[in-house]
Amino acid sequence: MVKPQRLAVLFLPLLILLHLFPAHAQLPISARLDLLELHMSEAVKAERYPEFLRLLADFQSQGGRVGPELSYYEAVAREKAGQAVPASEAVGRFIAQAGREHPLYAQALLLYGRVEPAVRRIQEARQGLEPLLQALERGHARVRLQLPALSGPPEAGLAGVYDAGLSVRGTRAAGDGGWMSFGAGSGAGAEQPPLPAWWRYGLDGRLIASQAFDVEHSPMGQLMPGSPTSRNTLGIGVQPVTGPGVVVALGPGSDAAAAGLRVGDRITHVDGRALRAEDSLFQKRDPFFDVLRAVQGDVRLGVQRPGSAEPIEIRVPAIPDSAPEVPGLRFGSSLLTHARWLTGAAKAATPTGEAVAWIDDGTAGARVCANLRFQNGGHGTGFWGYLAPDGSPLPQNLWILPLDHPAAMDGRRSYVPWRDSTIHDCVRLPDGAMLVASAATRRGNNGVAVSGDSANRAFRVLDAEGHTRASVLVRASSALERANAMGQRLRFAPLADGDGWRWAWGDWEIDTRSRGLEVRPTSAAATPLQLLAATGDAPWHQLVVAGRAVPVVGRASARDLQLHETAELADGSLLALLTMRVTPALHPVVLPDGAPLGAELLRPDAPIAMVVAVDPSSAAMTWAAFPRHGQAVAARELARAVEARARTAGTVAKSAGAVLAELGERGLLWNTMTRLGDGSVLLQTGLDQRVFVRPMAGAGQASEPAADSARAP
Repeated sequence: MVKPQRLAVLFLPLLILLHLFPAHAQLPISARLDLLELHMSEAVKAERYPEFLRLLADFQSQGGRVGPELSYYEAVAREKAGQAVPASEAVGRFIAQAGREHPLYAQALLLYGRVEPAVRRIQEARQGLEPLLQALERGHARVRLQLPALSGPPEAGLAGVYDAGLSVRGTRAAGDGGWMSFGAGSGAGAEQPPLPAWWRYGLDGRLIASQAFDVEHSPMGQLMPGSPTSRNTLGIGVQPVTGPGVVVALGPGSDAAAAGLRVGDRITHVDGRALRAEDSLFQKRDPFFDVLRAVQGDVRLGVQRPGSAEPIEIRVPAIPDSAPEVPGLRFGSSLLTHARWLTGAAKAATPTGEAVAWIDDGTAGARVCANLRFQNGGHGTGFWGYLAPDGSPLPQNLWILPLDHPAAMDGRRSYVPWRDSTIHDCVRLPDGAMLVASAATRRGNNGVAVSGDSANRAFRVLDAEGHTRASVLVRASSALERANAMGQRLRFAPLADGDGWRWAWGDWEIDTRSRGLEVRPTSAAATPLQLLAATGDAPWHQLVVAGRAVPVVGRASARDLQLHETAELADGSLLALLTMRVTPALHPVVLPDGAPLGAELLRPDAPIAMVVAVDPSSAAMTWAAFPRHGQAVAARELARAVEARARTAGTVAKSAGAVLAELGERGLLWNTMTRLGDGSVLLQTGLDQRVFVRPMAGAGQASEPAADSARAP
């Protein structure tokens, strides 16, 4: 390749002719190639390497011969573009074509030394991807990925779903072949923050009904901890004043009223302990806070009654097992009012909400576990609500998690406002009770979180009426720390021999038999399928099935693996929905569907999803499928529209990059998998984009789901 300065002189007459006669296509082929070589020289001189590579491709397509100099500059350009393998191939061609006497020979050797380690790493990563590639090849012949005719609410589209704050957290199959999704949605456009919501879809994917909790106006109930052997209830409303509280409301027929407590009484002691103005029960955070408490044994209240100089002690006796149940009291204040008081959030703070778990109670209806989150400091409140059989919320049936802290509390009974009691997951036990995992961060007297509580996690068993049967407090485990680092939410997984009473959650095994609650470290083979991420010198990320490890992908090939859902197949195989971040150098690898692995990704580091079928008997992957999003173009258009919307309307600006990051991390990530009544498997993203995994005709039963999807630990 001639130096750029000499080329400019040699081709000056040609440039003049081209200026006078711009019809390049009429030039002889030799002249066109000379012109392209001139432009390539100019691009190299200006270090415009992408332009150089584009011109080089045009040069080669027209039959141009790539000599040593062009090979060298191609290697430089591809190194700058991060294309180590093509750079290594190009510099190899230069070394083969040129001799040691060539002036660029020494520079070429240095270039080779720079790219060759990267090439070896890419080759190692390529080897680590081989098990998945082979499984994808088998899956290409066994299953097909089918996009539905309808995706998301019919009239919404990607922009409408995004604006409405819709976010799918999970899905359950319905009896008619459709499904019920739950998560968050405002239902009123972007002006209203999303709240816990759920949607009912028919088999054809059309929206049948949508529901949401009215947390601002619906009255709610509150239950405090009880015991399996003794329960009595106090229904007391207190007005915070200087000093101990004054009773302003009594529940009709409550034990406190029956024991002699009156409206206007000032409570000074509980169980012999003097109450102070700074006690959490009497902090001035809400003009009214109602309390319904279930306790064990007698309760002694020290009371100062108006007109009486001497204090009065009122003893509320325990109620034996044979006593009838006392229904929970429901007062006029809303769940939102309680959540603001409990967390210490400002009264004007606006929360966001999300439904996190769905419990099917058969003909009785359902229960939905949900959270409210306040943006100022991570305040959060977990609650649940009862639904009618048609999926509509029952009136006055929202219940906040009990105000007990499951720790011993030094033997004292104490009301504990929660800074954060958000629910991670809920599942139904065989007797209709509910097992709940939640945060347990208390709010101190100064309104901030109690130091060290952020690592707390509480497990509770609540009976069908919401009374606390048992509760246990644990500290954060390594699995929880890993999940938090990757943005993953731990969920309950049934143990194989648990009969619905024993569950795994992260590193913990929860035993609820004999109406109790025991939490202990879980064993590696406790659940049917587990993800074992590569650590230390381990070369493979693996799935553990029946105690045997199945290599999935090499540590050098992918990172941040997460196991979201599992399902059992007809032949006993297990289906796993995984997400991972693949090394960008592997994005050009062409998959069996004919497209590169990295096609349609919003960003080079965006996670991808894989559906993997594992045979427990052989401890091998039988097949895999790669659901592509196909949303990159629509997502970029939406991001640009949101950015322009802020400029024209004067609203709070959100850059296109921020919107793409949100879509890539939350909205366009396949993280939900559900078996439907027709045997297909539905995959969903957070923004309710969908794809169906269906067996190919004649592919056998191995790819046909046969059991309800079980959730991953």
